[in-house]
Amino acid sequence: MQRFQSFATSQATYYGLIEAQIAGELVPPGLGYDAEGQETTDPKEMLGGAIKVFGGHKGSGLAMIVQILAGPLVGAAFFDTGNDNAGNVVCGINPEFFAGKDRLMEDVSAMGQQVKSSRKAPDVSDILMPGERSNAHYQNVIGAGALEIEDGLWSELQKKAEHRNA
Repeated sequence: MQRFQSFATSQATYYGLIEAQIAGELVPPGLGYDAEGQETTDPKEMLGGAIKVFGGHKGSGLAMIVQILAGPLVGAAFFDTGNDNAGNVVCGINPEFFAGKDRLMEDVSAMGQQVKSSRKAPDVSDILMPGERSNAHYQNVIGAGALEIEDGLWSELQKKAEHRNA
């Protein structure tokens, strides 16, 4: 299974670490630290320590902004792991106030086409835009009529469902 494919401002997603922990797998090096600040590949230790942000110190600014928007701005938890109020924020922008919807759509399409037609590295067959990989995966799952779930995760989901129904 591919883990850590979702977008996050960290090197690994929280749920990717949960999934690896349940599967009893180690994660690639360089994703985070244990509670003592030592690098670890054990997802359980990392969940008790810290996950690295992407982009090093430059990515930490973006990570803080995202955390502020989804935490303190909306009155949700931000570092309280015992709180299930994870927070969500939805931002709306009226493109008519700026360049206008039609121009925005044209310019974003042109930007995407320019990126997709860029010169590729020797080992790259296709340049993917954000969301293309997950959209293709979604279409494959819908087409197959089934979703592959790691055995340990399936077992944990069944336990949770049984507990809720008890």
